[in-house]
Amino acid sequence: MKKTNILSPKEFAKRVLKYSLFSIGLLTISIGIGLFGYHYIGNLNWIDSLIMPQ
Repeated sequence: MKKTNILSPKEFAKRVLKYSLFSIGLLTISIGIGLFGYHYIGNLNWIDSLIMPQ
């Protein structure tokens, strides 16, 4: 059985921050694509493009 060491609290915090920033970026890109789609393809103004999918 292979023994692995746990991360230090500092390394753990860095890993959590890295993946949190990645997930926030992914959500921002996804919302941006939807926003542009509703605005240009659906011919809605910007605020309606943001509120409509919700």
